[in-house]
Amino acid sequence: MQVSTPVAPSIVATQNDTNVEQQQQQELFCVCQQPYVEGQLMVACEVCESWFHPSCIQVSNSLALSPYSLFYCKRCHSSGQYTFEDISKVRKTGRTLRKRKSIDYNSNHVLSFGDSTETLLKAGETFLQFLNSRGYKKADVEEYIEASLDSLRSWNSFGQTKPVLVKDSRKLQIVQEDIAIDLKLVGELVGDFCAVEVLDVATQSELYPQWTLGQWLAYFQTPQDKRKAILNVLSLEVSHTKLSSYIHAPILVRDIDWIQNSWPKTQKHSCLDELKNFFSENVSEDQKHNRKIPLITYPKVQLYCLMSVAGAYTDFHIDFGGSSVWYHVIFGKKIFYLVRPTKKNLQAFERWTTSPFQSCIFFGDEVDECSWIQVAAGNTFFIPSGWIHAVYTPEDSLVFGGNYLHDFATSKQLEIVNLERRTGVPDKYLFPFFFKSCWYAAARIVVSYCLRYGRLEILENILIPSYLKELCVHCSGTDMNLDNARWKYEVDKLLKHLVSQTRHIASERWKKRNRSRIASCLPPKEILKPSQLLDILESICRLNLSTSSSSTVVT
Repeated sequence: MQVSTPVAPSIVATQNDTNVEQQQQQELFCVCQQPYVEGQLMVACEVCESWFHPSCIQVSNSLALSPYSLFYCKRCHSSGQYTFEDISKVRKTGRTLRKRKSIDYNSNHVLSFGDSTETLLKAGETFLQFLNSRGYKKADVEEYIEASLDSLRSWNSFGQTKPVLVKDSRKLQIVQEDIAIDLKLVGELVGDFCAVEVLDVATQSELYPQWTLGQWLAYFQTPQDKRKAILNVLSLEVSHTKLSSYIHAPILVRDIDWIQNSWPKTQKHSCLDELKNFFSENVSEDQKHNRKIPLITYPKVQLYCLMSVAGAYTDFHIDFGGSSVWYHVIFGKKIFYLVRPTKKNLQAFERWTTSPFQSCIFFGDEVDECSWIQVAAGNTFFIPSGWIHAVYTPEDSLVFGGNYLHDFATSKQLEIVNLERRTGVPDKYLFPFFFKSCWYAAARIVVSYCLRYGRLEILENILIPSYLKELCVHCSGTDMNLDNARWKYEVDKLLKHLVSQTRHIASERWKKRNRSRIASCLPPKEILKPSQLLDILESICRLNLSTSSSSTVVT
């Protein structure tokens, strides 16, 4: 939302602007026909960029100044009234609660950045016909009839560069063999009173007030022709529930996941135990109301339960923090629309997400190539870091999935985090504890090098003993090739990022501009002396860049 106080951005001139801009300033009028006066508070319509005094449209100055609302004049809003729309209620893909008009998908009209007169209603079978009319090709992905762990574990040597589809997923050890997962079991193991975020597919926004899982399952089991709206559940994380005993991340993901291998296990387990106790059936509802839900103290993103009805659609997005993602379909089908994370495509994505006409544009038509792949029941699909993707659900589906960060995607993960910062993604929809995840990954890398060169004693006063012991046990049992060129390149990016970030934090100027971010950027408490650890990180950076074959010792 554009507000002028005291000077309106982009339209109202400053003292240093040109004569032309000063002339434009004089031509700026409110609905009351009073011209703009420098220093006055005015607010601009998001669509036509007409400017208004808050008093003339009968709103408070605090609402006009709010960074969490969008203003539409009565000519541009479908209600025919001056309207402020709340953008604090957004999902992780960043779309707002806008009212939508439908479009005739059977016409040949193709929307572009210059056309803001119509809005895509992205739901239902008619929208699938629209998707099919685009003529996209089947995606070039790695396909496996049966999971070959040796082949898939090549990610640990070269990194994942393209999506992977595994048709027979039994060897990935995702679902416990003697259990049949269905909606009834999900309700029993998660609990009917568990709160769920329900998305209205037509607006790509969250419904309020929040639903319970019991309400959602009742809706899901309603016959398709009797559903009044197409709804979606995408963010039900269940790792703290009994369901997590029967569903796990694929074994090869567990091998490389930073959360699995770098975060202190005691911290994760204590958090999960507190959540399990809070939601325990042995605790009365009165007791629950009198207690606060335990704080989540680690990235709780490893096990999501996704329940989508036929016709549901999730618009193009990049998973938060540039994390990689896996999906395992229990029943139903999913169609993924994939866009490579090239520099040009990421620039188009950034332009699209920040455009006021985002809802009018189909992103797949704005890139060099968009392709599709269908994932059926029993299949597992892996999407690498940074890939832009949308998902259509042709039939009612139950899917499990999770996000993970890993060594071989460091540079892309950091690139996406910077993109999120530039586009202003709210903190709620960023990868939780991303910076701390980087620190823990770096600590594991330092331990690996120190074990190799017999210098573990230098870490005794830097990492607390229990965490150091935990990392030593993990690194000793891991076949990590420290001479792998790709791994060394990615690790070097991570370590240099931490070095530069820590220097920024030490700057008083940076602290003044980023007071709200300081807590999330500080090294974890388990790293007792970050300055000394940084010296080791810089030594490893030099070691990684060295082309000599001599056995350099970390100092």
